[in-house]
Amino acid sequence: MTTHVNIQFSAKEGRAKEAADNMANIALPMTRKQPGCLELEFSGDIGKNEFCIWGTWSSLRDYNSYMAIRKASRKSGHNDPIDRDTWKVKIFSAIQIAD
Repeated sequence: MTTHVNIQFSAKEGRAKEAADNMANIALPMTRKQPGCLELEFSGDIGKNEFCIWGTWSSLRDYNSYMAIRKASRKSGHNDPIDRDTWKVKIFSAIQIAD
């Protein structure tokens, strides 16, 4: 069963362009290489400081495995593709959609 995920972002004050560049050029290319990642789309408005990622994963298990890796990298600060100095992040729960 495919898992679709919506992640909404805003950047810290005055850092929207920098944060969007980081997401598009570092975080998304790294994430697309993860096992089970089928598709990621990034969109947003730098002027409004509103950003969104729509992701599709082959299964909820693959998505949860990726999120466990992300959680560990955030705690250690090592190999975290999302620059925490620029982002305020809210991740909504993964929603499973049957194919």
